[in-house]
Amino acid sequence: GAHASKAGLFETAGRGALFLDEIQSLKPELQTKLLRVLETRRFRRLGAIRETPFEGRLLCAANVSLAEKVEKGEFREDLFHRIAAVILRVPPLRLRADDVLELTEIFLKDFDPRSTKRFDTEALAFLASYDWPGNVRELKGLVRTLTARVPYPTLGLAEVKEQLTAWEKPQETTDSSERSGAAAGFAVDWSEGLDANVLRLEEWMIRKTLEKSSGNEARERLQLKRSRFYEKLKLFGLFRET
Repeated sequence: GAHASKAGLFETAGRGALFLDEIQSLKPELQTKLLRVLETRRFRRLGAIRETPFEGRLLCAANVSLAEKVEKGEFREDLFHRIAAVILRVPPLRLRADDVLELTEIFLKDFDPRSTKRFDTEALAFLASYDWPGNVRELKGLVRTLTARVPYPTLGLAEVKEQLTAWEKPQETTDSSERSGAAAGFAVDWSEGLDANVLRLEEWMIRKTLEKSSGNEARERLQLKRSRFYEKLKLFGLFRET
């Protein structure tokens, strides 16, 4: 609230490091503000008159190619070059079997502090060989779900496969040809939360509608108010396509 002074993230970071995860999801207006802070190395707290110097380091992470986002007009090119001074590319989890086993132990300790549960040898071997399309989030979600759902101490291969299959089932349901097409073009990523999936579904629906209709026709078909439609176009970088 504005009634009390509160330090923001840049001020809290001080001379340390500020980590921004999923930087590709930053809205255009916030991209502009972040670029200004990085160029001037100064920021202004909400409601403040004077600016404060930012003396820390900025670390960013993205689970998509920011370069491709720039080409599509979905991410500012000048901001990309500001944050891409040093790039570390982390291989997907399917190529890091040792990490799978180590992360599994870490997540087990997080979700089962009393250390009453464990994966048997067969289950661990399967986890190490699985493709993990959802990467670390999928593994974390699997361990969380199994520790909460399975009542006995040993988590076996059957329980692991059953849970992974349960996550896949919603993608296979179809009631009509249109829903069948939607299932083929959009897949729920069960390693992500509801908000992230809804955002991707919104972008997919708008892109598909724009492929078949003009801007105004697409807006009417999507039953969106003009202001909200333009807001979505800005968010997903679709002005060029309209």
